Amino acid sequence: MENKEYKYEIKSGVKYKYIEEYFLTFCLSYNKNIFTFDGYQIIYKKNKSKKYANIEIDSTLLTFLGEKEIVEEAVRKFRMNFLSAGG
Repeated sequence: MENKEYKYEIKSGVKYKYIEEYFLTFCLSYNKNIFTFDGYQIIYKKNKSKKYANIEIDSTLLTFLGEKEIVEEAVRKFRMNFLSAGG
């Protein structure tokens, strides 16, 4: 049976510099818009910021690629790191 690559996308409003700082602390390599880790990669794309009234929100698309279990754990850790209850 062929092992298919699992793909998971997150549209994030977190400022890219914070995302970059987070992933650079533990990635194996970084080249242009690809962070490489053990068992998965993350490709990021900066989208046009969204503006609501006087508030501007960054928009970044993160695409996680790799083994399903590893990607799901990486997504969980990413979400827990940037969890926000507002305020």
